Amino acid sequence: VTVAEQRPANGTVLLELELPDGRLQVGAFVHAPVDVLIIEVYSTIAATVVITMWTFSGCNGPPRPPVSPDSPARDGDTVMKTTSSTTDRLPSQVSAGPDQLRVERANGWPFQLNTFAVQWFTLRTSLGVGKTFRNARAMGSCGGHLWGPCARASWSVQPGHNHLVVELETRNFTHPLPPAAPIDLQELRTSHTMSWDSFWDRSYIHIQGSQSTVFHWYMSQYLLRISSWTVGGRSAAPGLFGPFVVDDEVTWFGDITLNYNSEAIYYSAAAANHLEAFEPYFNAILDFMPIAKTMAEESSPSCDGALHFPAHILPHGVRAAGVGGRGDLGQKQMGLFATVPFVTYWKYSHSLSFAQRAFPLLKGVARFWECHLIFMDDYFHDGDDCAEELCLPDGDVQPNPTVVLSLLPDFFRTVAEVAEMLGTEPELRSHWQKMATRIAPYPMEHVDGNVVIADFHGGESAQGLALRLHAGGSVAWGGLFAAFPLGTVNVRSLPGEVALVHRSLARFFKQWPGGKQGNSFPHAFTAAARVGWQTDGALLSMWEAYLTNTSDPKCQMYRNGMVLGCGGTGLENVGGATFANEMLLQAPGGILHLFPALPLGLAASFRLRAPVGPLLVTAARRIDGHVTEVNLQLPEPDEGPAVVRTVCAVLSPWKDSQVLVDGQATEIDANGVFRVHLSEGIVHVIQPSANPSADHRSFALGVQPRHIVESCTSAWCVQG
Repeated sequence: VTVAEQRPANGTVLLELELPDGRLQVGAFVHAPVDVLIIEVYSTIAATVVITMWTFSGCNGPPRPPVSPDSPARDGDTVMKTTSSTTDRLPSQVSAGPDQLRVERANGWPFQLNTFAVQWFTLRTSLGVGKTFRNARAMGSCGGHLWGPCARASWSVQPGHNHLVVELETRNFTHPLPPAAPIDLQELRTSHTMSWDSFWDRSYIHIQGSQSTVFHWYMSQYLLRISSWTVGGRSAAPGLFGPFVVDDEVTWFGDITLNYNSEAIYYSAAAANHLEAFEPYFNAILDFMPIAKTMAEESSPSCDGALHFPAHILPHGVRAAGVGGRGDLGQKQMGLFATVPFVTYWKYSHSLSFAQRAFPLLKGVARFWECHLIFMDDYFHDGDDCAEELCLPDGDVQPNPTVVLSLLPDFFRTVAEVAEMLGTEPELRSHWQKMATRIAPYPMEHVDGNVVIADFHGGESAQGLALRLHAGGSVAWGGLFAAFPLGTVNVRSLPGEVALVHRSLARFFKQWPGGKQGNSFPHAFTAAARVGWQTDGALLSMWEAYLTNTSDPKCQMYRNGMVLGCGGTGLENVGGATFANEMLLQAPGGILHLFPALPLGLAASFRLRAPVGPLLVTAARRIDGHVTEVNLQLPEPDEGPAVVRTVCAVLSPWKDSQVLVDGQATEIDANGVFRVHLSEGIVHVIQPSANPSADHRSFALGVQPRHIVESCTSAWCVQG
């Protein structure tokens, strides 16, 4: 192999191979808007390429009983293999012949048709009119760790250009496979490129002098898109390792794990203005609601309307494997954490159609916590829970887990706000608002003479602490959640609260030098940025050391931008890209802070979405820290009407200068905050009066403004 390239600009891969008598070039892409894989081969000689199509068997290890051996196609016939109903595998079937190769797997058995939508997932390929495969075989197993069934054949490529199209089809379990649709290769190439161009136009960052940060950010957007996308109305949320499962030996089942893993995939998506990436995840959670309702009825029969989620689920409303009685690993946080991407999406979009879609989920999870929280000493406590899975290491109850306490306030505020915008549940709204303000304080413990946030109330016994550290447990990471992903502490919080989180972060990074704890990559650095901990350069240096470290094979970033966490974690680490977002833009208390955690000495620029409803922010900063450009604009609604802020508050980045908004001087209050009145279809230009650029005027985007309702309360209005 002389060339092996992954090209994120247009979602393609390229391989070049030197052969004894010539050269072979293989290019491939999965078409962005359509479920087809295009493989194009350019060869300088006639050559034979072996094609293997494989499907995951649906379970780790060899099947019991084993699938029958392979069968060759003879005399132009097609051979087929199917999974026996007596095996411990999901239904599958493969066929191989001169005209077509096909592998199929279902996500359930016929007896489950009344429980959820059992579907076939099919890969098939053919060479087109007048071309055939040779040596086709239907195989029970490919060998090695590929326990799933295979279809294999030889493809005779000729000098010049050759192509192969592999189609992905999904259909109801009882429906026949429809005939293959005609393929227009040129149209596919064009629309594929246009789709990727549109994707990359939605946001950008640049940090001069931190190439590893910028590389990780862009590759994380790329990995997010190829892992979590909706095509033709169909989508499937990615599991722990996304589309990078290459055999049947998948750690932790490789499914949608709700402790935090699957949610972390989307930490950066909204700020990067890729709201469409959430859709597969939303579908998976919403499709699971009927089972979550049944689980709540079984575990809490007196809690009408509650939703109870397990730790492991699959797309399309399918329940995955689980341990710990109800499958929740003894942790009540599963449904609560499952709502974090919904809360995030709401903050960045304020879409009313999304609110209608999400509210039943939010209300059901709120009901679960109304039933399980205990009101005592004027606070709501989570008295019977596990901070660690199964309350490891000793099984003792771990009350008031910091993770749960950090999520509940913002969760209840969001449920109340969504209900208000929808004009529903007036009595429950006030109840939820009260609950948001009365969640128990974080548990504390003394470590090295400092008061820090504990992972749960009571902290650790000496034996328990030793056991958790020996097992590589997540001791000391509770303080991270106090600031992120929802959290209650930010740079505008009370000084004592910020100092507490700073001490907790210092304890974490001392316990885990360089932040190298298995599950903390998408949390630790972003949490530190959000509260301004060591943002003078030390934090960024630790981050870059993590990304560029090659001395520890368990903690590194690969050449495709995928970070392998120290605990073997996978796709969730694309969420770590939010560290770059938080260095460049934050909105604590709804007030925009520009470059809040970026060390001096670094020039930077960005276009990101802000968590204050639909708002795009573009800004640039010189190496000396002087901000040279700030533009604000309301993006077009992603899905119909949205609730928008008509007034945006900004912390002035120019302490010694008056501020011009669209060329007009604006008032700055005693806290250094000024306000911008937003209008649709307008890019609002903000500059210091001391050094304005030649053109300081706002400019139109060339779109027709939609109606903004002016008779709304506060600074919120309906857009669309």
